[in-house]
Amino acid sequence: MSISTSTSDVNEPLNPLEDWIDDDELENDPEFQAWLAIADTAEEEDSTGQASSRRQPGLERDLAQTLNNLGNAYLTQAELGKEPVANLERAIAAFTEVTTISRQPGLERDLATTSVWVPWDAAAQQRANKLALAHPNPRFGELIRQNTLAAAVLTYYLEEHGIEVDAAAADHAQAVLQLLNPTADVVLPKLGKLEAILIPQDSGEELLDLSQISVEIDLNPATLAYILIELGEGGAWLTGVLLSSDLRQDFPEGGAVSLAMRKPISALWEAYRRWENCQQIMAQYIDKQGWSVEQRSEVITVLNWVWDYRQDYERPTLLKEFLEEKANENNENFKPLVSRPEGVREATPEPSSEGAVDWLTVAMDWLDELGKCI
Repeated sequence: MSISTSTSDVNEPLNPLEDWIDDDELENDPEFQAWLAIADTAEEEDSTGQASSRRQPGLERDLAQTLNNLGNAYLTQAELGKEPVANLERAIAAFTEVTTISRQPGLERDLATTSVWVPWDAAAQQRANKLALAHPNPRFGELIRQNTLAAAVLTYYLEEHGIEVDAAAADHAQAVLQLLNPTADVVLPKLGKLEAILIPQDSGEELLDLSQISVEIDLNPATLAYILIELGEGGAWLTGVLLSSDLRQDFPEGGAVSLAMRKPISALWEAYRRWENCQQIMAQYIDKQGWSVEQRSEVITVLNWVWDYRQDYERPTLLKEFLEEKANENNENFKPLVSRPEGVREATPEPSSEGAVDWLTVAMDWLDELGKCI
């Protein structure tokens, strides 16, 4: 599975396509020839400042996608030894042109979102169709189909970037669960879940301003982030991310969330690194004390929330109160381990309170370690 992106500075194409397009095919490709004609017109009129007014809404994004695929095709030819130098130059030119097109004013998609195009394969399409047909309500069946495809492209995207995914553990992978309550979740082992949120498709007739759209989100404690996905023909656009730590500030119970809150899809990688750091900081409690996946995910979310949104003097107390709440949920006192990550102090209980945990000390340790990672 290959992934192509709308920009080259964040997520570069990882694997070339299995098939390639030769020059003869391009000469007979009406879409590519149409792009050439528009590009020539734009170049001629650029000096007068009138070229952008002649663009057709929705066309540039499709052309960017086509050029990405073309760049991958040339890259494949180069790797197979067919005119390697020339095809490599053509691939670079195609990817460069994608960036140029994307940065032009008038492109209907705000480039701050750094949209990423991810195709799905035939197997994902067949499974989605099969599940949709299995439901007696066609409208609900279509929702199942869309969520199943959204989960597939999100899984492909993460795996192509080397992120470990537990495909079998996701709710969407269970046919019965998907038929009862269609979801688009992806499980990250030892961390939690990501959920795909479907957003309206761009009609191509007018600009789609995502900042004016709201989506209903029922905050799941096990979910670290919500990925905004727009389904297309043969694939989907990943258009941004809503982090649970951000939502907790203004929408602690969920609700109608404005997409104006979204971050670029590239923000997912910074967040993922921070989640991993949090997991390592918390490892001795998570692995030894039996925290559930939902609990560890929620603790990661709250740890990031207090760091990003609370003052220094507030953080330890807020985190301590939350950790005590999580401990009480399990109806047990969590005993600190002897081995701690380097640089983290032991939360050693007083002799009179053997078995108890000084959660304030733990909270201060975690915040101190997180600060070193950021």
